[in-house]
Amino acid sequence: MKSFNTFRSELLTEESTEISTAMEAVLGVAYDAACKTSTRNQKLTLKAGMKANSTAFKKTSTYWKKGTEEKQIENLLALGDKIKKNRLIGSAGGFQFQSSGALTSEWKRWGGTNTTSKTDIVVSSKRCSVKNANGAQLMSAKKGEAKATATAASNMAPEGMTIALGNILGSLDQLEEHTTKGYYASIENLRILKQKGQGKKLYDYASQEKERYEKEFGDWEKKYKEGKALKKDMPTKPSKNLMKVLNPKLAKEIEANPTLMKGENERFYKKMVGDFEDAAVAAQGILRTAFNDNPDFKKAFVYEAASGRYKFGSRAVQTADYMLCWKPSREIQDFTIKVYSLKKGINSNIITTYAKAINVQVAWKSSASTGHKGYNVFQSLRMGVKEVAEKQEVITNSHYAEVWDYKQQLNEGVISEWAFWDKVKELTSKFVEKAKELWNRFVNIFKVITQKIKNAAQDGIEGLSNVLGFEMRTFTNADRDIRIQI
Repeated sequence: MKSFNTFRSELLTEESTEISTAMEAVLGVAYDAACKTSTRNQKLTLKAGMKANSTAFKKTSTYWKKGTEEKQIENLLALGDKIKKNRLIGSAGGFQFQSSGALTSEWKRWGGTNTTSKTDIVVSSKRCSVKNANGAQLMSAKKGEAKATATAASNMAPEGMTIALGNILGSLDQLEEHTTKGYYASIENLRILKQKGQGKKLYDYASQEKERYEKEFGDWEKKYKEGKALKKDMPTKPSKNLMKVLNPKLAKEIEANPTLMKGENERFYKKMVGDFEDAAVAAQGILRTAFNDNPDFKKAFVYEAASGRYKFGSRAVQTADYMLCWKPSREIQDFTIKVYSLKKGINSNIITTYAKAINVQVAWKSSASTGHKGYNVFQSLRMGVKEVAEKQEVITNSHYAEVWDYKQQLNEGVISEWAFWDKVKELTSKFVEKAKELWNRFVNIFKVITQKIKNAAQDGIEGLSNVLGFEMRTFTNADRDIRIQI
């Protein structure tokens, strides 16, 4: 039987946004190397690219670091060859990143300020937005960016968008901003301080949690090796958000800007867990209605989010004119690679596909202000059932880990086959009950949201005046529930 770690790596198709971002470099380096005319130059180019982008290759090593070094190079070149053979890309070679650019005067006038490029990489002079087909995010934008994107979409869509656009812009104009105080004072970390911090500074609590985890993990690991503990007993690791505050490079800054649950942060937290959730539902209703009633506006919105046509202008290198989609597999040479043109604007085939897959949901999150010395609040459009999906994945992994542990005990003669199947039956029963509980929670989420949308439709959008910030994200996979077939 496969180890638990192997099983888990097969289960996760996109472990984090970081991995998808890292894949941009891997794809570009592999493509550029594959375009060289001799085997020797291909290998030299690949090795140089791997060294220059070592962090990206390290983060994606699960996919490519298998077998001998020679085999790894062969597999990466096979990936690059797939891109090279795509008729829309060709074999001219070349690879570079894009990160920011100059905004158009229109975009600035509409309220946009973010200069991040829509083009992730340029390969063979083709400006490509790189997307993971199992987890593609089209856009992430704060209040001004949301307004600018909506206005750009209304300019591209046919007539009839005036009223809908007015409602959207009117709601966004009412959004207010508020900032927490302290280094890494995100809502997630404030919640931890409120529930468990007992008046401590965030840094002190994070240090305490780090020590706790290291001790508990050491004790568990020893027992596990002795066969006295199961995988499911592994102690909970502190969140990455919390551990950021222990960054030694920022020690002086963090000491000068401590995060405490008092003053601004206390008032902010009380508002966050109360008033603003209803306002988020109201905003969600307006945006969903606009998309559902105006299909062309929805396509135009998706096109602008994907390409940046109005944001940077049609000729800017930061404006994507192709979408390079990759779909992961266990081995990197087996990845599916497809390239789609965006040159037909809102009528591009891939834009129609993405528009059909988008599901709008409003939720609260935190974004960093300058230097992380406080956080602005925004709403992100994402699946409201993400938490349920994540918990389902956790209990699934836990179930298989426990079965695997008992299988090992059976193989080693610690338990009998009869006892093994008895345990499997017991574990499966518990797994089914937990799955039912999560399903009921999933159903209840939609019941609550439906009722709140009805109430918001009756009450209007006055509640939006309480919202502290806004960020919009359009997803095409509904956090793995909707997949783009490539």
